[in-house]
Amino acid sequence: DRPTPGLQTIVQNPLTCGPDTVAQNGQCVVENSLTCGPGTVAQNGQCMVENPLTCGNGTVTQSGQCVVANPLACGLGTVQENGQCVVSNPGTRLN
Repeated sequence: DRPTPGLQTIVQNPLTCGPDTVAQNGQCVVENSLTCGPGTVAQNGQCMVENPLTCGNGTVTQSGQCVVANPLACGLGTVQENGQCVVSNPGTRLN
């Protein structure tokens, strides 16, 4: 059969997608392509930590990481002065 001039032939070709996929814009795509691990949640297409960062004793949050609050820890009998550890009493001899 020849198509009649001026008439369109419409072919129905339904898209059948497999398990866990859906039809979207004429293609089958994964229904939920983002699967986050334990302790994380999906936010804006990314897996983010569910709970905010909690730093331990002696550390602080800096640029999303826990860092030592005071990287210079002076020993017994010394104090921090101008970014260095110095003897707290210069007349005292340290053992």
